[in-house]
Amino acid sequence: MASLLSLATFSWVDPLVFKGFRQTLELEDVWNLTVSQQATAVLKDFRQAQRSSALVWRLLRHFKTQLIVQAAWTVFSNMFIFLPTLLIKAILEYVEDPRSNSLNAAWFYAILLFCCGIIQAIGDGQALWVGRNIGLKLRAIIIGEVYAKALRRKAGASADYPKNDEKSLEPKRKMLSFAARKTKKTGHQPKKEDDQSQANLGRIINLMAIDSFKISEICAYLHFLWASVPVQVIMAVSLLYRILGFSSFAGIALMILLLPVNLLTARKFQTLQRQILAKTDARIHSTNEVLQNIRIIKFFSWEQRFEDIVNEKRKAELKSLRLRYIVWSIASTVWYGTPILITFTSFFLYTAIEKKKLTPSIAFPALSMFSLLRVPLDQLADMIAHVQEARSPSTGWRTS
Repeated sequence: MASLLSLATFSWVDPLVFKGFRQTLELEDVWNLTVSQQATAVLKDFRQAQRSSALVWRLLRHFKTQLIVQAAWTVFSNMFIFLPTLLIKAILEYVEDPRSNSLNAAWFYAILLFCCGIIQAIGDGQALWVGRNIGLKLRAIIIGEVYAKALRRKAGASADYPKNDEKSLEPKRKMLSFAARKTKKTGHQPKKEDDQSQANLGRIINLMAIDSFKISEICAYLHFLWASVPVQVIMAVSLLYRILGFSSFAGIALMILLLPVNLLTARKFQTLQRQILAKTDARIHSTNEVLQNIRIIKFFSWEQRFEDIVNEKRKAELKSLRLRYIVWSIASTVWYGTPILITFTSFFLYTAIEKKKLTPSIAFPALSMFSLLRVPLDQLADMIAHVQEARSPSTGWRTS
């Protein structure tokens, strides 16, 4: 059993890390998961809940306790993020006027700076640890539910399988029509049932291999969006008002005016992500057709033809990915430039309009506060983009 200090500092994993440093880790060197952490137990526990609602609401109800614990650790950590700024302000006031406080108080403030960093690191580590546990369990649940529904779908399809012998040649006919469609030598089109079947197969593979990982990753850090960002923004705005007065509202107003840009960027990410997912499904569909019918392809020497088909799908996918990263670079420029513009506007109003003296005990804490304010803004923009990226048809998928 690990002690509280070991759980807080994660020192219980040190023996495994040092062993991996000295030699290559083998499978028997890694500790076994507890029964409650294994995929079988996680799925069994999840499936005992009510199955009448959508999957996303069932997941929220299943992980509500862990999400509350994660939010508590996040709020606790955020309480110590802005405390160093106030301590720096007190130290600078002592440097400007040593008679304002005693030397022992200044040393005490300096020691508290170190302690605040330790406490904040512990809180962040525990929140991320809980989030990682949620992410791993969530991925096991999503893969298990997708696989279970795929098996039920196959069973339902096999019951309605056509009885005539001519339909048994559909896979070969599908491949012939697929190649003919590419070369435009014949007007034969595959049946809609076949396209739907293959599209579903590619979607199932995409859900289990790609989407499950993206959703589990985003849920591991989702506390930044709904717990960390609101607390940090409220505390930053309050402390900025305490330091700069009404000049801080200029920066806040500028921040609000730039919010539509972030929303527009998020919507653009959502559109691009839908295009990328559709083109990824098309590429997986083409690759599956090639792999499932490789004997026919080799028999008719269609290797180059189908290689061109797969490469064409991949080029379309890469084109959408390239556009996505272009939009991401533009959005990053806006997100990183916003705090600088806010800082300049607030300092200009403080000195030129209010005619106040910008002393070190005001300037440096304000700069520190604006730098800290940039963190939740970046987290908000990043998390919105990642949430849009993680959205897929599987999000609202029912497993009943």
